[in-house]
Amino acid sequence: MSWLSYRLLGRQLRKLEEKLAPFKEIYDSAGFSEPFVIYLSRWILIGLVAVPSFYILMFVIHMEILHIWVGFSALLAMILTIVLALVLVLAVLYYPVYRRYSMRLKIDSQLPFTVGYMAAIASAGISAERMIERAAEVEKVKELAYMFTHIVRDIRILGLDTLSALERAASRSPSMLLATFLTGIRDTFITSGDLKSFTIFTARRFIQNKINALRNVVNTLGILAEI
Repeated sequence: MSWLSYRLLGRQLRKLEEKLAPFKEIYDSAGFSEPFVIYLSRWILIGLVAVPSFYILMFVIHMEILHIWVGFSALLAMILTIVLALVLVLAVLYYPVYRRYSMRLKIDSQLPFTVGYMAAIASAGISAERMIERAAEVEKVKELAYMFTHIVRDIRILGLDTLSALERAASRSPSMLLATFLTGIRDTFITSGDLKSFTIFTARRFIQNKINALRNVVNTLGILAEI
C-alpha cells in the first residue's frame, strides 16, 4: 500500500514537504523507518478512500435504517464525516509527536547507565565507532539501541565518516541529553580524542542529575503526604 500511495501522490507531496518542514523535523526524530513523504502519502490515500465511504455508509444508515428525511440524512452524514476527517488529520499529525515524546522518556531514563557502560569500555582505548557499536549490541532499551545502530549503519553502509554520522544522529535525536552526549563525543573526537575522560565525566554528571531528579520526586511526595 505504501508503494501504491507513493506512486499516486508522491510527486505532489514532494512540493508540500517543504511547507511542512517543522512537522517533518518531528517525524524524522520519532524513529520511523520510512521516509516522511511515504507516511503522508499512505495516510492521505487512506483518507481519500475512507472519508467518502464513511459518508455513504452514514447516509444509508440514516435513510434506510433510521428512516430520516433525505435532506436531514445528508446533513447528519456530512457532519459526522467532517468529524471523522478532523480526527484522522489530528491523529496523523499527533502520532509522531507522541512517539517522539515516548522515545525521549525511555532514552533519558536509560542513558545514564548506558553512558556508564560506554565509559567502562572506553577505558580500554577503543575507537568511538567501536564503542557505539558495542553499546548498540548490548543495549536492552530498543529506542536507544535504534539510535546507536543507525550511527553504525550510517558509517558502514552509507559511507559517512564518524564525525558526520554523529552530527546526523544528534540532529535527529528525540532526546536533548542524547544529542548533547553525541555532540560531545564528536567534539572530543576532533580535539583531544580522550573518550575515556569525556565518557566518565558525562556518566557521573548524568547519574548525579538522575539522583537529584529522584530526590525532588521524593521531597514532593513527602510534602503531599504532610498536606
